Amino acid sequence: MKPGGKVLDVAAGIGEQSIMAARLFSPHGSVVATFAVLLDCNHLNVPASIRIDT
Repeated sequence: MKPGGKVLDVAAGIGEQSIMAARLFSPHGSVVATFAVLLDCNHLNVPASIRIDT
């Protein structure tokens, strides 16, 4: 892992390793973290940009 790198973190959980990778790869690298959770958040008072459509 070095600056400018790219990572796909599958099953990232709370993202500790994703954050570490992002710090190592900054400012020109990228990190994409995923975690499979099926929730119906549409009834919550959250911005549309973070709602999960299932």
